[in-house]
Amino acid sequence: MRRRQRWKTSTMATSIKPELVLVEGFEEAFIGVGIRRDGSNVTIYSLSVAVDILSEREGLDRDAARRVLYHRARDTGFGEASPVWVEEMTVDELRFLVVDSSVVH
Repeated sequence: MRRRQRWKTSTMATSIKPELVLVEGFEEAFIGVGIRRDGSNVTIYSLSVAVDILSEREGLDRDAARRVLYHRARDTGFGEASPVWVEEMTVDELRFLVVDSSVVH
């Protein structure tokens, strides 16, 4: 039985904002930094690339890796500083998700 691996996270001090949360091991999934409504910054990651990384690293199929990623993303404990995981899609794909709301989490 595999032991559940906790995410390694670190904070990065910036000259603009006090801290950004980085998830170690997901550097290839890092897209950039976003700005929240209140002006605070947040790190942004590609969900698709992160699923690929997790799938390969832990030997999971894509669906299992996605479920693990959703679970770990909810449990980071960084509150508003938690990274944002972006599901990249086209407008047509978004329209499909809105129609089939069971797909949207």
